[in-house]
Amino acid sequence: MCSRQVTYAVVFTLLAGSATAWAGPIQTFTDFDQFLAAAGDVHEIDFETLPDGNPSYYLAEITPEFNYAAQGVEFFSHAPDLRICGNDTFGFCLRAGPQGSEGPPNWIIAELVHPARAVGIVFPGHTSLSLYTTGNDFLGTWHWGGGGYFFLGAVSEQYPIGSVVVNRGYNFEAIESFHFAPVPEPGSVILLSVVGVVVAARRHGLGPRQ
Repeated sequence: MCSRQVTYAVVFTLLAGSATAWAGPIQTFTDFDQFLAAAGDVHEIDFETLPDGNPSYYLAEITPEFNYAAQGVEFFSHAPDLRICGNDTFGFCLRAGPQGSEGPPNWIIAELVHPARAVGIVFPGHTSLSLYTTGNDFLGTWHWGGGGYFFLGAVSEQYPIGSVVVNRGYNFEAIESFHFAPVPEPGSVILLSVVGVVVAARRHGLGPRQ
């Protein structure tokens, strides 16, 4: 069952127990608002709609051909059982693995259509978030969660994120919502830099006189 409410209780240790922590060039967050402030322009896939835009429904199958590429992310599982779970009352989520308590471990792979500088997930229980570059180099793994619903996110200023793996080590995995901030296009970066210089100049009285 999915829920739209996120609980930020400290249950498992995340890099010495801080809500925001550094691991080299990666900044991690368990507070969603802090993540939004650091990540910039964040896109969300909440699984309330299917890849074609129609409303989600219980056990809708997500396949390589029917996926969220148009929304910026493609989701996969090593097992061919990736479905939408939940209902209209409590909301929907993406789930890999069987509904029962038996079966091999399952996890969810999220591949970014375009490189991202930030990714985050809302999820039930506890899980781990592993980051990989666009060249498939491993950036690190972070664990978080407990009883309820939680958020775990990361911002990478140095290495563009190409994919993530969400894995709690059980026979199933579930994501309530997926959040990501694409790396700005080069033109956007230049524009932002120019705007920043102009704003700084005006603040210091260096702008054109009227």
